[in-house]
Amino acid sequence: MEDKALITKKLCELLRLTSQYYGIADMTYEHEGTKELVRVEFQGGGHTDINVALDSGSALIRDVLRGLR
Repeated sequence: MEDKALITKKLCELLRLTSQYYGIADMTYEHEGTKELVRVEFQGGGHTDINVALDSGSALIRDVLRGLR
């Protein structure tokens, strides 16, 4: 099984290196029962939750990028 928390952490590090996503303060993977989401927190204080339920690691990355557009 893929480590979605680690994938999320590394994705956050990578995205913050870009000019488009440098304002991301943190990203965390949260899993409770069948609910899975990535919470993206921004330096300005806001956040967005992205549904990643039943995603593979690569699908999680795609969903996060879609959710940040």
